[in-house]
Amino acid sequence: MTEALFDESRPRLGASGPVKVRVPAKVNLHLAVGPLRPDGYHELTTVYHAISLYDEVSARRGDQLTLTMEGEGAGILPVDADNLVLRAARELAGVTGVPARARLHLRKQIPVAGGLAGGSADAAAALVACDALWGTGLSAR
Repeated sequence: MTEALFDESRPRLGASGPVKVRVPAKVNLHLAVGPLRPDGYHELTTVYHAISLYDEVSARRGDQLTLTMEGEGAGILPVDADNLVLRAARELAGVTGVPARARLHLRKQIPVAGGLAGGSADAAAALVACDALWGTGLSAR
């Protein structure tokens, strides 16, 4: 599976400085849940609208994978292995064979448990930031 995602002939040129990714909150205008698939998941159809409320994930070089947080939910949300940001970064490292080393920082403005996709958006931002930091060679497709 890794071969389909990573081109070994392409040099790994990661970002030399910090990488910052802003992610907007979103409001679901429509969400339809389809029937249960054989893999235990449901197909989802959604129509959403991004709103002008943002979280920001930044990634810097580090000796290990860590997460710090400020803003909405700081002190309430976990910053350990249960956090979606760290789970996403670890998964990316595992799939690409890159050591999971980064200092991640999450600046939250999207309310926790507000139904505005803060957690999933933050995980997606971690994927984008770590991909750029580590120079994994993955496509944005």
